[in-house]
Amino acid sequence: SNYVVLIMPKYFLHNFDFSKSREKIKNTNIQCITDFGETGFKGVLIETICLFLDTKSDNISGTKVISVPKKIELIQDQNEITQSFFPNWLIYINENFKKLVSEMSFGIFNVFRDRQITSKLLEPTGDIWVIKSKNIPRSGDKIIHIEDDVFIKKSALSKLGVNKYLERDDVFLSPNMTYYPRVVVKPKNCVVNGSVAIFELKPDISITEADLLFFASPEFEEFYRVARNHSTRSLNIDNIAIFYFGKRNHCV
Repeated sequence: SNYVVLIMPKYFLHNFDFSKSREKIKNTNIQCITDFGETGFKGVLIETICLFLDTKSDNISGTKVISVPKKIELIQDQNEITQSFFPNWLIYINENFKKLVSEMSFGIFNVFRDRQITSKLLEPTGDIWVIKSKNIPRSGDKIIHIEDDVFIKKSALSKLGVNKYLERDDVFLSPNMTYYPRVVVKPKNCVVNGSVAIFELKPDISITEADLLFFASPEFEEFYRVARNHSTRSLNIDNIAIFYFGKRNHCV
């Protein structure tokens, strides 16, 4: 058959496990990508997409992108969707996104996520403050204490990987599952649970307070939504998502 229709989880667009599949498909004529969001399968909390491929045509140009949740249709350049500069496909790329890309340097951080601090290790009082995403307000300029702060004993923490960051204040923190990005400096004598990612600058890269506040701006928020293809799930900050937390070149 000339035509192939693929229905799959939306994380096909960015998940590393699908990278070889994306490479094979990118040189096929992708006539249409339908983004069903969470509406594809009733009662199933997963986002789905549908790709319509013309396997015989080598006319790679415009791809229709349909968003069911957003009720929009776009004609996108297939080569822009499948470009190799970014670590994932971008189906909602637009002029504002491209303009900001031209002003930024990317891939400046490595990311660490801890999944070992479980609720059974946490207490309402204790030796070490464990920062959660709720401790980082939307303003992105500080870390705050909240009523349900949690703590962990030094003896329990010493056995966990995140312990290596306990006394460091040269790394940064960002809530994990959110459309409202913000990045703050990590204080000493605290760690984080799985709801917060730790960012570590790559060698020979510096960052300013203005750079950090940029991550909490409406401009970067919209940029980040496009980078994540307006997903509502699979928003973990992983080795692909961390790429987009760059810095504006004029802020150097």
